[in-house]
Amino acid sequence: MKSEWVSHQEAFLQGILPGGGAARLAENLLGLQAANYPSDSITDAAVVAIAAEQRPDGHWNSNEIQYRPPLTQSPFSATAKIIRVLQRYRIPARKQELAQTIERARIWLTKAKPVTTEDYSMRLYGLYYAEAPQKDVKEAANALLALQRADGGWGPNPYMKSDAYATGVALTSLAESRALTAHDGAFQGGVNYLLSTQFPDGSWYVRSRSIKFQPYFESGFPFGHDQWISTAATAWAAQAIALSLEPGSNPPSLAEKR
Repeated sequence: MKSEWVSHQEAFLQGILPGGGAARLAENLLGLQAANYPSDSITDAAVVAIAAEQRPDGHWNSNEIQYRPPLTQSPFSATAKIIRVLQRYRIPARKQELAQTIERARIWLTKAKPVTTEDYSMRLYGLYYAEAPQKDVKEAANALLALQRADGGWGPNPYMKSDAYATGVALTSLAESRALTAHDGAFQGGVNYLLSTQFPDGSWYVRSRSIKFQPYFESGFPFGHDQWISTAATAWAAQAIALSLEPGSNPPSLAEKR
């Protein structure tokens, strides 16, 4: 990824972002963070470009021409991920400026009205990483917990059944924000739901809701035309289950959870 970005560094400094805009670039930086990539001139250039895309009211859009719900639908998601990137890849010489950028985003997250479960989950995620007052984090966590279903999962919105994507995002946000521990009943209920809906090959299925505006091609992941959202759902579900494990323990079986 570094070799790919070297050629884009000057473009970043000129405000020229890759497809998907600031939100997509932030997701790439989160991937570098997960790989323990250190700050350097490349990440600095990317952060400058991302910060410049902030809207006057404090949020960032997904910048997609055609939304792919829920992957690129939520400004809460874009804003929360960017907040985390700005916190991780800080630029010492622009510390005060970026702190003000994060503060504007925090205020927007506090005031904006979430609609989907993705919105509720990522509002919590963003407030936590923006270092919001504990009362705001707790309020956001309680609002997300109120959406949990009797089956232990979360649905994308009030009119759709629970699925692995919404449940994985909700559990991950609750765990990373420290609103819940792995031993809390609500978290265990969510993990039980995920274990009960996992396919034998280890994947999870979620039906696509995107408009079919691009030619379809096969990636090799199961579920055909629904493979892209199912890939993301599987990643979120696996992350949530991993957060439920004690260090060095084995993954729980559904029978053990029951």
